Amino acid sequence: MAGVCFAGPHQAGSSEAGITKRVTWHTFRHSLASFLGQQGEGVKTVQELLRHATSRITIDTYQQGSTEAKRSALNRVAGIFETPKEKS
Repeated sequence: MAGVCFAGPHQAGSSEAGITKRVTWHTFRHSLASFLGQQGEGVKTVQELLRHATSRITIDTYQQGSTEAKRSALNRVAGIFETPKEKS
């Protein structure tokens, strides 16, 4: 029901951008939480901005790690498994 009042111009823009999923006001809440987290904003701040009862809701339901951050983390770990090259 909440998506009905939001089914205006943004839906056409979503289609033009190639977004095939349904976009609602809730989509923007998830995007905001993820964006703020990726920009280094504290979880408590994001929780309060979204008016969540607990930070666990913000972390588990709303925030998503960016692909770049995940890739960077894996690259750091990969360095642990590299064997040192022998001197010739």
